[in-house]
Amino acid sequence: MSVNKREGLVFVISAPSGGGKTSLVERAVRALPDLKRSISCTTRPPRPGEKDGVDYEFISREAFQGRVASGGLIEWVEVYDHLYGTPRPPLESNRKTGIDTILAIEIQGARKVRELFPEVITIFVKPPSLEVLEARLRERKGEDGAVLERRLQLAREEMGWISEYEYTILNEDLEEAAGQLQAVIVAERCRVRARSSSQKGSS
Repeated sequence: MSVNKREGLVFVISAPSGGGKTSLVERAVRALPDLKRSISCTTRPPRPGEKDGVDYEFISREAFQGRVASGGLIEWVEVYDHLYGTPRPPLESNRKTGIDTILAIEIQGARKVRELFPEVITIFVKPPSLEVLEARLRERKGEDGAVLERRLQLAREEMGWISEYEYTILNEDLEEAAGQLQAVIVAERCRVRARSSSQKGSS
């Protein structure tokens, strides 16, 4: 087995709530070697079918705030009255050992990661339309109408932030979108010249 001497890459994938970023990341991790998903921690309760330590690390607000105080999170945001954050140790360990890490996080969190890691590769997943996005969100269980309307309003705003990202993937067909995400990851692994903040700013 060859030794991977390069530093692990960091990929950030964002989408409006219900845009399908988690499903795309799961497929990429299964399909590509040396790629790990960063498991975010959150104070929100699990949705039906979600598993602790697989989908998210579900913790109390007090425990979350403790990690913030100790510097254990790379970034954190509050969305819909719940806290979300990216644990620092797994990502730093992956980078040192040449393992690529993919983060499925909100746009606010993506901005913070980009400040810390200017070389991060950013990908925005677009739904086919806001109507399709609304239908996907309504299929979810456990959220009342007020939360749904807030998500839809934020989604409209987030669609205007695509220019902050380097890649855009239209998630109309899940398998096709998954293939495009994997192609981006493979292409970045094959890059000859290192990425720079000046290149990113001009894209």
